[in-house]
Amino acid sequence: MKKIVVVLLLLCLYATAALSESLSADEEGNAELEQGNIFNIDALTVGGLSKIGEQNTNESFLTTDFERVIEGRTYSGWRFKDTPMILINSCIFDQDKNFITLLDMPLGNNIITIPQGLGACYLRCSIDAVNGTAERMPRIVPGENNIPWSAYKNGDSVAGQKAASQSTEMPVRAETCYAYLPDVIYCAVGTTIDLYNNQVCINADRFHMQWICPKGFAERRRFTITADTVEDLPLTLNIYDNDNIKVWTKSAVIRCVAPLTSGTLRVLPIGDSMTYGGATWQMEIQRALSGGAIQFVGTQKTSFRDAEYRHEGYNGITAYDFLHSEKHRGIVNPFYNPDTEGFDYSYYLNKTGIKPDAVMISLGTNDMNGATVDEAGDRAENIVELVRRVKSASPDTPVYVCNAIYRSNQDGIAHQLNSQGYSASIGKYKYAEDMKILNLMIALSEKLEAEAFTDVYTVPLALCHDSEYNFGKQTIKLNSRSQIDVVIPADSIHPNKSGEDPKTYGYDIIGYLQFADVMFSVISGTQDSP
Repeated sequence: MKKIVVVLLLLCLYATAALSESLSADEEGNAELEQGNIFNIDALTVGGLSKIGEQNTNESFLTTDFERVIEGRTYSGWRFKDTPMILINSCIFDQDKNFITLLDMPLGNNIITIPQGLGACYLRCSIDAVNGTAERMPRIVPGENNIPWSAYKNGDSVAGQKAASQSTEMPVRAETCYAYLPDVIYCAVGTTIDLYNNQVCINADRFHMQWICPKGFAERRRFTITADTVEDLPLTLNIYDNDNIKVWTKSAVIRCVAPLTSGTLRVLPIGDSMTYGGATWQMEIQRALSGGAIQFVGTQKTSFRDAEYRHEGYNGITAYDFLHSEKHRGIVNPFYNPDTEGFDYSYYLNKTGIKPDAVMISLGTNDMNGATVDEAGDRAENIVELVRRVKSASPDTPVYVCNAIYRSNQDGIAHQLNSQGYSASIGKYKYAEDMKILNLMIALSEKLEAEAFTDVYTVPLALCHDSEYNFGKQTIKLNSRSQIDVVIPADSIHPNKSGEDPKTYGYDIIGYLQFADVMFSVISGTQDSP
């Protein structure tokens, strides 16, 4: 036993000596940064890091804290014995922890070099969750050679960081900020686009949102902008915790574009009940916004206000149903090819004779039924497969993928009724449903980016539809003995039709009008973009 202890002590002394030697050649001005094993196992957070430095909630991965690094220095990942530890999506950040770039490293490589001249101060990367345990002895160390395990050490004389593994106190884990913002938000001139705080960041009530843009208004619950001229506007979102520490940031562009009001663009909507009952947003886009330049096509038709609107919307359908089902609720799936036993876009075109110029896919709400929070992101694969099959059959056809919207608040979830008069959403609670939509949205963004499609665009309905107020109204009593009425949402899935806007439309379709603004803006911007 004594021999084993002596060996372990020698190994630790060797590690210390090796690290000291490797750090002796620090660049001038970085000598105060003392580094050893810069992998802090007590600061890992659940979720993987994307290629743009944003973290998701996939529990198969763990992500490191922001770790100080030195430009020009090489680091390597190791675990149990002499086994390399793959560093996934290693990203560098500046001194304010703003994303700089994804480091280019071959698949399977555990060695990274911090580029010079970019202002890199911090590194974050993800690992497979099974490697984030003490038993695996995970480490990231300076140099290319494996060094025996040692306690976490990465700090300078000012920070005075203490190795977490040596701390006698339980680590305090900061609350994770769950947020998503796309790189580009389109806004057609004459329309208004809203980005709702609690939909961009689903736990925004625990944080503080700072929107920075030359135009627009950062209001209490949203950032709102009405485009008045064609231009690109820089947009930055910073999110702070209660200690006024920045915990999340994203830079984006608001692309104000000319409205598409000339020519003819035939759009094929593929979706669920919000497409089946979407004649309201179709009407707004086709008549009011585009002046007839955008026409909707499909085998399904809805008569509405003395006009007929076409689509491929089916109540209760999922992306999986479109891919694999010959019929849905007794209605034939027009994309289903009996010979190939699945979704076949060429088959649809040949059989129907319809010739769309673009396809719009609006799915995801029903796909979340039965899914756990962790499974929600995986359901994105069926939507991506629909895009693959459309693009495979018609590579030049633009495809617009609409993000599924968030549900209403818990009152709407509780009191939305099924046909028997009971709650239609037993056991569902708001935060879990929001997590599903967020995970689905992030997964779609990452998967579509990884596919490197041309002319495939996302439509951020989830961020721009007012899920706090757009689900109609109904009244319940304040409590079982009260005579006071309380107004709550009438639905938790479909935008409202409750009579709030009779002067213009006869009944309230405000939610679907917001759909129209966002859809029309993205179509206008991508059809006219250079």
